Amino acid sequence: MFRKLLAATTLILLSGIAQSATLAVFPDINMIASDSMTNTGNQAVFNGLLGADNAVRVWAPNGSTYHNDLAAYYSNSGAAVSVTNTSSGAIPGATPGSTGLLVLSFNYASSFYFSGSQTQYLIDHMDAGGNLAIILEVSSNSSSHNQMNVLLANLGSSIRYASNDRVGPGYQNTNDVSGDLMNGATSFRFAYANPLTGGTSNVRVGGTAIVASEVLGGDPVPVPAAVWLFGSALAGLGWMRRRA
Repeated sequence: MFRKLLAATTLILLSGIAQSATLAVFPDINMIASDSMTNTGNQAVFNGLLGADNAVRVWAPNGSTYHNDLAAYYSNSGAAVSVTNTSSGAIPGATPGSTGLLVLSFNYASSFYFSGSQTQYLIDHMDAGGNLAIILEVSSNSSSHNQMNVLLANLGSSIRYASNDRVGPGYQNTNDVSGDLMNGATSFRFAYANPLTGGTSNVRVGGTAIVASEVLGGDPVPVPAAVWLFGSALAGLGWMRRRA
């Protein structure tokens, strides 16, 4: 009986710990276009974000264009793919964290607004251990630039869009890559990307970050003090039983 109580208490305590997840920001919608997804480097990055879960939800809040190319790549790779197209920004009808990866793919230079409940959905998804990929090229749209930085801040991320300028003369590969996000890749394909700051710089052009990632979550969820005291008491009883 004692062992059952101790096991149950341990489960309660562990359930109060939020899991960590990777947030990756891709400031160029061409990074997921079919032309780019033929590059083994791009494939390695998005395979790594998917992880062992092998399930992805692609969410196009304002009717993105290239998200179908990414969805097709995942589908052809054998992953379970769900695509939500909407112009209203409605929250996907799935339990947060029910898929290993949630992709937010925005239209080029689009403006958007995320409500508090929508932002909380993204936070809950990562707290449940689900990775999040954000794909938005703000170009010269200062409103889009500012809105994305607000969303990133609300998610607890240090990653920011540095400016509305774009790096790159068109489709090309860069070999200036590093970090766990690259999943062993030695190159990455893009076309025109906005510069980023903060987080871990994973892909660069001329020293400027054009892909960044960050591990978020893992903070304890408050558990009533009485539960912790009860767990401590059970642990103490167990120690006394062993001494006896």
